[in-house]
Amino acid sequence: MLFALRMFWREMRATWRQMVFFLVCLAVGTGLVITLRSAIQNLRVALVRQSRGFLAADVEVRLPYGRLAVLRPRLDAVLLTFPDATRTDAIELATGVVTDRDEATRVLVRAVDERYPLDGQILLESGTYHYDLLTGRGIIVAASLLDRLDTAVGKPLKIGNQTFTIRGTFRREDTPTAIGASPLVLMSAADMKTTGLLTPDARATYAVRLRVGDRPDRIADLARALRQELPTNSGVSVETARAREARVAAPLDETENFFGLVGIAVTMLGGVGIASVTYTIIGQRIRAIAVLKCLGASSSLVFGVYTLQMAMLGLLGSACGWGLAALSVRGLGPKAAGQFPFPVVFELTWSAIGQGFGVGLIVALAFSVVPLAGVRNVKPNLLLRSRVEPLALPLRWALPVGLVALGGLYGLFLWQAGSFSLGNTVFQAMAVTLLVLYAVSWVVIRLAGLGRHVPLFTLRQGLAALRRPGNQAAVIVMTVGVGLFFALTVRLVERNLLYSVNLAAAENLPNLLLFNVLPSQTDRVGAVVEQHLQTRPTFIPLISARITAINGRRIDFAAIREAGRRAAVDREFRLTYRAELDAGETVVEGKWWAPTPSDTLELSLETFLQNNLGVRVGDRLTLDIQGREVTGIVSSIRRIEPRRSQQFFAIVARPGKVLEQAPQTFLGTVKTDVLDRSPDAYRKLTAAVTRVSPNVLVALTSEFLKTVRTILEGLQSALTTIGSLVVFSGVAMLIGAVTLTRYQRQYETALLKTLGARFVTLIGLTLIEYGALAVAAVIIGGGGALGASWYITRYVLRSEWLPFWEDWLIGAGGTFLLVLLVGGVASWDILRKKPLGILRSGD
Repeated sequence: MLFALRMFWREMRATWRQMVFFLVCLAVGTGLVITLRSAIQNLRVALVRQSRGFLAADVEVRLPYGRLAVLRPRLDAVLLTFPDATRTDAIELATGVVTDRDEATRVLVRAVDERYPLDGQILLESGTYHYDLLTGRGIIVAASLLDRLDTAVGKPLKIGNQTFTIRGTFRREDTPTAIGASPLVLMSAADMKTTGLLTPDARATYAVRLRVGDRPDRIADLARALRQELPTNSGVSVETARAREARVAAPLDETENFFGLVGIAVTMLGGVGIASVTYTIIGQRIRAIAVLKCLGASSSLVFGVYTLQMAMLGLLGSACGWGLAALSVRGLGPKAAGQFPFPVVFELTWSAIGQGFGVGLIVALAFSVVPLAGVRNVKPNLLLRSRVEPLALPLRWALPVGLVALGGLYGLFLWQAGSFSLGNTVFQAMAVTLLVLYAVSWVVIRLAGLGRHVPLFTLRQGLAALRRPGNQAAVIVMTVGVGLFFALTVRLVERNLLYSVNLAAAENLPNLLLFNVLPSQTDRVGAVVEQHLQTRPTFIPLISARITAINGRRIDFAAIREAGRRAAVDREFRLTYRAELDAGETVVEGKWWAPTPSDTLELSLETFLQNNLGVRVGDRLTLDIQGREVTGIVSSIRRIEPRRSQQFFAIVARPGKVLEQAPQTFLGTVKTDVLDRSPDAYRKLTAAVTRVSPNVLVALTSEFLKTVRTILEGLQSALTTIGSLVVFSGVAMLIGAVTLTRYQRQYETALLKTLGARFVTLIGLTLIEYGALAVAAVIIGGGGALGASWYITRYVLRSEWLPFWEDWLIGAGGTFLLVLLVGGVASWDILRKKPLGILRSGD
């Protein structure tokens, strides 16, 4: 071991310039793994903390307020068997509020009793919460509500048909509803009953929070008893604090594993560079290896020495990645934290750091051990030869070592994915992608080699340099090309998607929406809208339903292994009924119904839902509508074209008595230019609608589209950043390749200068060499991005595709200039050296 360590130190001193390339290949990927995993873990901790503060109980039971008279006696009966359980009851309702200046907005009202909250304290901006603040029509509001309505503590606020006084605000960093969309308003349960909001058809929720103690078995028994007594198909939910935390954390676990795989994919690209540089370094050390064998070192010992060297370099590269991750978190963490509506601190976690080191070590060894197998072919008698042949890999050693390395990488993907199916799929896709891209890069470089027949000396010599031994040209082209492909594909898809959304909004979508309109409110709300906007809204019925059975057979959602398919069908749907097809809908199977109502329930499914359910025309589908099951016949399958459609419903029913009598609300839509001509019209309309129907939410479509654009731009920025990191990783490999082939380049330059080449000619040779590399990378990355964005836009998003050449040219041109600039700067020192000293030092 001591000999191996001494050899490692000597080799590091002798080849440290080449090893920089090795370290760079690893640092970018491992740094990405550490950064992404740390960020998701920080987010999970913050969300779980918010979840605990939001629930503040061992068990929470949520009941639809409309069925309270039936369900509450059964709930109380269960709680009688748990005398040690303490409870607090609350009523939650989304509604509108109006200030004395006619400013209105939507809030979440929570009416509580004197036992709220069961645990801890509610901290206010000034003072501490106590129930007396709510008595006599007092309210506590989120600080964001004051900002939104430009009001203050002590001011009045109208909720329903009563006027309340703001008596305090939640501390901003501790606002319980920061994870929700609407600001929270806290009032007493007694005052809630006087507002007139709790009508029989009000969409309110009755929440009971229970505290049992620190006995997990007792908590589980209580939750089990409640689930057995309360029917699950009646809109009841029973959730423990632990289950809530798991539910909050589960999507983040999947996200962390996904981004972990993204980091591994980037590290794998570096791994290809590691394999190439290892082969080059060992090829340059053939004589040193032959000397060791002459002195008695066995092939196994030499192999072990260099394997240890690669392992140490793997750890060192991971440490560099750790440093890069620390810099990125320090620089970008505060800005990223400000994008979330709840407090979150971004810092590196030891779990992510450990995984980053593990990834770096495994990738370094897996990609270097196969080239290291070539040391067994180095014979001591090589010292007697004046010419050393290129390093050959013995198949009988390279094959088993390669299989072991492949197995290590496969295990790495399974470990980081967290599931066999995801890890297996991504590994296969990554392996095929790397092989294809490397093959394409190799072919492009070979085609460039045909330039040796060009009569122009500068062009011929520059292209011939691409095939210089140890030039790493194919690896550099592949890495830079993949980064450009990733970044450009994301950019082009985002531009096409935003173009489609903006075009659809301009051509088809209404510019005003009215949510949660009750059947008894349509005439009243319609009259108010017509008074302010000179047009009457169109009301679309909405019914909440779950799919429970197909052809009489119950669906076992737990048995559906594919997470995407399960999420597509195991959820609550919003369905509607109408007589006509929407403008953007086309029947692809079956037949659309006649415009007359029917006593038989007929259904039309969208193609995505139909594919996930596996149903055909003529099958029977059972729907659970708030505890009542109805069965309908699938009469048609529809394809929706997003750009032309005004309505996007996975399930549409034929009008008839079955659904017209079901519990439902209405969505009002208005398309008008009054809002554009009168900026004050929206504020006045919102206040007027809130006065007559406080539960109705008035929203501008432009605000929704703004949110969509913000989300898309955020995703685009994050993914483009990853693509840019891959591009810069390739550029770093380019710098490393110049270092690896420094001697060959110096010798060639010295010979050309001796033969009379001028400095301008040498610069031209360099620019042509790196320009060819850049063109090859643009062909792979830019061409692939056009194809991938076309496929995703046309066949996944089902929208019109545009190439957006200005974005493509900026990405491709920027990459071309970057490679050209870096290659020229890295070679500048070589071009300036005097030829005499170099020729004297040659063999």
